Amino acid sequence: MKKLGALFVSLFFVFGIAGCSQAQLEISDSWVRSSEMSGAGGMTGMFMQISNPGSESITLVGGSSDAGMVEIHETVMGDDGMQMQEIDAGIEIAAGSSVILQPGGLHVMLMNLSEGVAAGDEITVDLEFDGHPNVSVTAVAKPSEAGDEEYHSDMDSME
Repeated sequence: MKKLGALFVSLFFVFGIAGCSQAQLEISDSWVRSSEMSGAGGMTGMFMQISNPGSESITLVGGSSDAGMVEIHETVMGDDGMQMQEIDAGIEIAAGSSVILQPGGLHVMLMNLSEGVAAGDEITVDLEFDGHPNVSVTAVAKPSEAGDEEYHSDMDSME
């Protein structure tokens, strides 16, 4: 009988631990910019709020999409005004906090678009995280002209 009791206790711990899951990221308010820059071969930004209810930091490090090449970007002040640049280390979302990706700040950049992005189109991006499984986000495009920032990428130097 002791062996049977020990077996149940062992199974409880194995399945109890296996049943515990990491807190899921919460992604809200996602949208994609539709503008004069978002034609085929062009580029656009994806914006959202990412909340991490977990107890450990998670980092957004990249993504992939049938719509185009994906990079994680920030907008910074350059010699000629506001400019976009890739964030090689990604965007950290600290435990118990949120990060807002928005025009003029942190964002997901879609470049070399396979097709133009018009208002109302749905764009899906598989976001890649360090410390969390990938998350697929589908966002609707809405009109929003770019601000004063200039769009630069490594693609410019390849032409």
